[in-house]
Amino acid sequence: ARRNGVEISVGRHDLRAEPLPATDTIAANLVGPLLLQWAPTLTASPQRVIASGMLLGEADRIAEAFAAQGLREAERRERGEWAALLLSRA
Repeated sequence: ARRNGVEISVGRHDLRAEPLPATDTIAANLVGPLLLQWAPTLTASPQRVIASGMLLGEADRIAEAFAAQGLREAERRERGEWAALLLSRA
């Protein structure tokens, strides 16, 4: 961020107990069941969510859960048994 002249704010939140502050980007490295639990409670309106920590077989279901919140799958990365999703409002 410093090299590119971009200001960032990094925070840690318990998604099960605390609402997230409004922000443009959220990175969540959580196992699939927690991502599925969190998706319907997303009250902030981020432009993108980077969701990782899910198994390959969970990725479609997780993408659908976030699509219900207006975040569409923009990119998917897979390595071994794991997947990561870039979900975007655009």
